[in-house]
Amino acid sequence: MELGEVEYKLQRLHAKLAARENISSTLAGVGNELDISFTQTVAMALLSMGGAHAPIVHTHSLFRVSNIIFRDEVERLVSNGSKIPGFGSSIVKGGYDPVLTEYGRDVFGHMPMWLDSLEEMTEIVQEISGKKIFPNAAAYTVMTAIAYSKDATWAERNVIAGRLPFWAYLYRNNGAKT
Repeated sequence: MELGEVEYKLQRLHAKLAARENISSTLAGVGNELDISFTQTVAMALLSMGGAHAPIVHTHSLFRVSNIIFRDEVERLVSNGSKIPGFGSSIVKGGYDPVLTEYGRDVFGHMPMWLDSLEEMTEIVQEISGKKIFPNAAAYTVMTAIAYSKDATWAERNVIAGRLPFWAYLYRNNGAKT
């Protein structure tokens, strides 16, 4: 699959995800009510990303290591009571997110080793954490970047490009999603 098509699909994924309940979209929807500009609203939405919400850089750092180091890092995060970047969702609990699964099959269907790698990571995370947590949007976004030899900035740019049109819609409509 050509890189341009992959970027289009990744941005379409994040356009869908922006319509779900999440902090960046919530903030995009209140900017107009707060009487701040769209630019300031986008800045506010962007500043909500990178920690617990859309931890692209942290997920990219974690996913770029070998399975042995990945296991050690997951053990460290779990022992510290930290969240594991790229895993867990407030939208879908106890299973794979069907939107992300569809995206994964579409983008990685011709490269199954990437889905196999994500499955191995999921097994490690579940074994160490003792919880049934699954890859989230950050995981699929970062896996796409790594599969196409792109860095975290590329991944973040595509997240933003995908979410920005829906944020504009929310801003214009004071947070109303329909």
